[in-house]
This record gives sequence, C-alpha cells and structure tokens, in this order.
Amino acid sequence: MNPTPSSSNDVGRKLKKTCDLCSARRYRCNGLNPCSSCERRLVVCHYSYYPRRKAVPEPLARIVVVSEPQPPRDIVVPAPPRLLPPTPVAALVPAPAPAPPPTQPMLPLIPRAEVVVVNSRPLNQAECGIQSRLDILAAMLLGMHLTTPLMGPPPTPADSRSKNSPLSPLFRYRAFLDNMVWTATTMPTLPQLSRITRRVLTLTEAVYILPRALPYDDHSIYHLSTVRVLVSYFFDHFVYWEPFLQLQRFYIRLAQGKVPPSLFNAILAFASQLYSDPETKENPYTPLQAEYIARAESGLFDDMDCPSLDTVTTITILAMISCNIGETERLNTYMAIIHRTCSALGLHLVDSPSVQARTVRPLTRHQHVLFEVQRRAFWSSLFLTSLAGLIEKTTSYFDTESAHVEGADDLDFTDFFLTDDPDNLLPTIVCPLYSGLSTTSYARELVFINNEIARYMGHSRVEGRASIVEIQQFHAALDHWFASLPPAFVLTRANVRDATDADYVLSFRNITLMQLAYYLAVFVINSEPLLERLGSDSASETFKNHCRERSWAALADLVEVIVVPSFRLPVGVRPLNSFLYAWYGLEACTVHLKNSHPAQRARYYGSLSAIYNVTRDYAPVSRFSRALRNMFATTMNDIGFSWDAIVAQAY
Repeated sequence: MNPTPSSSNDVGRKLKKTCDLCSARRYRCNGLNPCSSCERRLVVCHYSYYPRRKAVPEPLARIVVVSEPQPPRDIVVPAPPRLLPPTPVAALVPAPAPAPPPTQPMLPLIPRAEVVVVNSRPLNQAECGIQSRLDILAAMLLGMHLTTPLMGPPPTPADSRSKNSPLSPLFRYRAFLDNMVWTATTMPTLPQLSRITRRVLTLTEAVYILPRALPYDDHSIYHLSTVRVLVSYFFDHFVYWEPFLQLQRFYIRLAQGKVPPSLFNAILAFASQLYSDPETKENPYTPLQAEYIARAESGLFDDMDCPSLDTVTTITILAMISCNIGETERLNTYMAIIHRTCSALGLHLVDSPSVQARTVRPLTRHQHVLFEVQRRAFWSSLFLTSLAGLIEKTTSYFDTESAHVEGADDLDFTDFFLTDDPDNLLPTIVCPLYSGLSTTSYARELVFINNEIARYMGHSRVEGRASIVEIQQFHAALDHWFASLPPAFVLTRANVRDATDADYVLSFRNITLMQLAYYLAVFVINSEPLLERLGSDSASETFKNHCRERSWAALADLVEVIVVPSFRLPVGVRPLNSFLYAWYGLEACTVHLKNSHPAQRARYYGSLSAIYNVTRDYAPVSRFSRALRNMFATTMNDIGFSWDAIVAQAY
C-alpha cells in the first residue's frame, strides 16, 4: 500500500537542506513522495532517512518494504516492537542443518567462522566450527576471539591498543598463527606451479597460492587480506595494459619467489597511500605506508648492486609516492637514481629492430618482446618522473640526447604472460602508460620539452631574469606537440558528453596522461616563479596577464572535460589520473586566485569545488589531503570568500 501521512512516522519532521557529509544540495524526499529525481539522486546521497537505500523498480516505486535482519544463532533475540504482532523466538532461529558427508577439499577453502574460547577445556569441531585439529590448537594457543577470518575483510589499523590493530602485538601473533594454519591445511592439496604457468591462472588459484610467498614473520603489514586488497587496488588503478593478466603473472612470480622485495613493498606503499574505501571513502592503511616505504628503500639499495627492469619500476613508483606527499628533495633524488639506472642498463640506447636487421639476423620472439619491453619501460619511467617534476616544478632534467629509439611494432604481450621467462630478463610488471605504434615518440618529445623548461627555470633562478621570447618559444613548441597528437589521445567536450561510463573509463585510462602532461606544462610555463622575473614594464605586464588567462582557460577545460565527468564513476573505478588532475587544479588556483580580478574568480568557483571533492574522495585522511585542504581554505579566507559556500554551490 502507498504510504500516507497518517501512517508515516516522518510526518512533521523538518527535512535537511544539505548533507552532513558532502554538503550537497539535492532534491529532498521524506519517503512520502518518491519522485523521479528522488529515485535517481537519493541512492547516492548521505542525508537520506533510509541509509543505503536502493532504487525501487517502477511498478513498486511507491511501496516501502521494511525487512528485519535475522538474528544470529545462539544469541538472545530481543522482544519484537509493539506495533508488530509477536513472533515466536523459535521461529526466528533456524534448525541446525545435517552434517554433510566428508568430501575432498576444494579450492579455495571456505572462510572459517569466528572461534570463541570460553574456558580451558578441550574444544570439539561441533562447538567451534573449524575444520582441523591444527585450527583447534591455534585457537587454544591464542586464548581469545579469532575475530579476523583468514579470507575475510582486511583489518583496520586503528588504535595500537586495540587487539584488532596491526600495530598490536596480539594482532601480530594472531596473524602469524593464521598464516601458519592456512599453509599447513592447504599444502597437501596445493596445485603444482608448473601446471599453472602453462595456462591462464584463475583468481581462485591466485588467491590459493598467494600465502606461500608472504613472509611469515611477526609483521602484520603482510597480512593476507591486507596484501590482497592493496595489490588488487594497484593493478586496477596503475597498470593500464591487461591488468588482469599482469595480476595473475604477478601472483605466479610472487609464489615462485621472483618478485624483488623492494618492488613488492613499493606496490603496497603506493596502494596504501591512495587507497579509498568505496563506501566509507576512508583509507585504513595510512599507518602502514611509512613501513612499506622504509622497506622498499632498504631493498632498493640492495638491488642497485645488480639492477634490472624491476629496479626501474620500483624507483618510478617511489618517485610517484614522493610526488604525492610533496617531498621535493626525495623526488629529485629518485629522478637522479632512475637516470643513472637506465644508463647502467643501457636502456637509453635501446633501438627497436629495423627491417634491415631482421633480414640480416632474424630475431626470436623472445628477443623481439624484450626489445619492446625495454623500450616502453625506459620511456614510461622518464614520462612519469617528468610528470612528477612538472607537478613539483623542480629543476631536474634527463640527459636523453644520446637516446635513439625508433618506432616499433605494437606487439602482443599475451604470450609473454603465459610462458616462462628463461633468462629472467623480462620485468615483473609492464607499464605501457601509452599504447599504440608511435606513442613513445610523443613521450620522448614531451621529455625533451620538460628538459628545456627545467634548464630555463634553473637558469632564470640563478641569473634572476627571464625572457618573453623564450617563454613564447616554449608555448609554440608545446602547442605544436599537442596539436600533433592523434585525436584519440585527446579528450574533448564533445566525446565526453556523448560517451557512456564504460567508454569514458577506457578512454580515460589510455589517453589522459598525455593531456595531463600538456596542462601541467602550460601551468609550469605560466607559473608565477617564472613570470615574476619578466619585469614591471607595460609589455611585461600585458604578457603576464596573457599567460595567467591562458592558465585559467586550461584549468577550466581540464575541469570540465576530466574532473567533473569523473564523478559519474564510483571511486573504485576512477583512474588514478584524477588525483593528479586535482593536484594541478589546486596548485593553479592557489597561485593565481589572489592576483585575479573578482569578476574572474566567480567563473571558477564551481570547478574549484569539484577539484576539491576529487582530492577528498581519493585521500580523505592522508597527510597530503589535509595539507591541500588547509592550503585551499587559507586561500579562500584571504580573498574573503566562504569555504562552505564554495562546496555547497558545486552541484
């Protein structure tokens, strides 16, 4: 029946104007008049009277169904509400199911129920609900509640005094016993790795062999559930080519002991820094980030004696981590290390095999793939660290004049991920951040432009002067580079407006790093540290205003094309590039907002609030996010504008 004012408990309740969590202005609904806007917008709203309300089908749009959760077994059932007819307690408790016949263990094992040790008497399987005597022994040794199932959700690193905190010795001991019990019970039925490596590894098998490779010590940062969540988050948001296949191969090499500890800890550190829970939008792994970074750096110094392509990947990931937390000195150190490592490996001289070389001495399939992997690893590392340098506006540059890389075929790496590596020269992770026939040439040109800007900024910083002519040359070179990109590499307002969510995700993953590089270079060229050295004459002031206007126009395009449409996607599906775009937007607004005209500020208030929301979604409790919020709020207060009003008028 349809709800009426006489039968509803919400009659007379004053509806909230804004949400307590997101401060959004949306259509309000008290459940009495579910209109179309309510069905569409109340699902994702925080101030609903019905939390996590799902959309109701059209024929049942006006029917409110309230279901009571069934109480668990062996728990006293409270008395039913007075408005409902009394329900027998025995009817709410289901009868125990008959014990199933003994069968052969399947893959993977079913998560065990929570074990409660009431006293010191021996436990049987019927009481504790576990499967082996070794599990019973572990429960007796613990003498406490096993509140963390083996394959359950990851632990929450809360207060160190809590027994569920990874910083607690009690949790470390329990995690160690969990891993020991899991390994002992699954070892007899563990499949052979040689059989797995010859075909595609399923997720069931990947999760099944993962605990064998984890270090079984008292460090709870390697808990099984924590590692699974962080590794999956890394491959979903950072690896752009076949993340599913690369995740499977990573699990195989991890079980075989072929993944360097530095790379493993760098992956966990990168994911723990930017992890965001899809529901709560919180990052419970922030306390573990410092330990991951320390272990990755310690293993990196050991790997420098015999570097490999995995070493290049590790340094690149650590450089991005330093960029995200704003550590400029450490970022410069990583950029210098990665340049020396690429030179030591000879990656700057890697050349794709030409047609003449194939006719003289044919290359094997393995050698052909190795050339392409080395080529992409080299330019991926330089491209990413160049982006980090543009964000931090550093003066570091790469000596790439001796690099000689021609266009290569866009090879299919599928066979590479399904076969063994005989000489262990191929990397664990292939990160082609740009795919296609000629994308590395565009990355090389951008690195060269970045080098010229870095040299000029360092020169002007030392000499204390700047030249309008040279800045105009940078503008011309950057415009020529961006205009020469294929149309598929650039997101425009037209194709974003007409694209579906799935198309937007695919295009976002493949092409927006090029567009991000363009916007970052525009911002660096038109930054105040470079423009303030032009002088104070009329020609210089006119040129400064032109550069500021161009920077604001680039910011408006970036927000309208990239940041605002990304709100259509859930947080877990949004690419990591949105985080970098948000960084650029906040940097741009804090630099130019104080010096802009009041009429010009009003054009970008909605865009700035959208940028802030993207940053808050990705890292709501991180040190970097707090610093950005404080910096942005200070800037808003300096110009006399209310911060709450900016957030409220975004949507």
